[in-house]
Amino acid sequence: SNASTILRAYGITIFVTAVGTVLTVVVCGLYGYAISRKEFKFRKIFTFYMFFTMLFSGGAVPWYLICSRVLHITNTIWALILPGVCGAWNIIILKTFFQTSVPDAIIESARLDGASELRTFFRIVCPISLPGLATIALFAMLGYWNDYYNALMLTTNPNLQNLQLYLYNILKTASMLSTMASGAGEAAVKQLPQESAR
Repeated sequence: SNASTILRAYGITIFVTAVGTVLTVVVCGLYGYAISRKEFKFRKIFTFYMFFTMLFSGGAVPWYLICSRVLHITNTIWALILPGVCGAWNIIILKTFFQTSVPDAIIESARLDGASELRTFFRIVCPISLPGLATIALFAMLGYWNDYYNALMLTTNPNLQNLQLYLYNILKTASMLSTMASGAGEAAVKQLPQESAR
């Protein structure tokens, strides 16, 4: 009876997973590459800024206020994508990968040939770093596919409900019906198979 809702939830989840994975790989790759270069002037500041966010979180309320009042992404598809784009752990993995797997001589030769930093990154560093980028893509893909928290906190529009939030609501409804029926004594509702539904 809810085929259109389920198909829409699948479509949103697939779109968010695809776009979010690509954006995460690009943003984390550029950030990791920048702080992996020894000649980058502000390397220590950007590394500290990124590492500090791993140690101390602002909490849910400041996060929500930034998403709603600064970025204005509540009740948009970007609410499901942007909060997960730049992860400090992913940046550290890529920074370490770039430092250990990309020889400085290749980057120097690209500079001598007149390549810009972006061209060097996309044409030389990325092909060498495919295993590291694929690892981050896998982490990001799993994160976006399993995420329901962003949809729960930042959207009220049922048309933006992803598959995981839809399933979460089904399980919450089954649990609530079972709890209400235990007080009312209705045997049919008490027997709802919550574990099987899960």
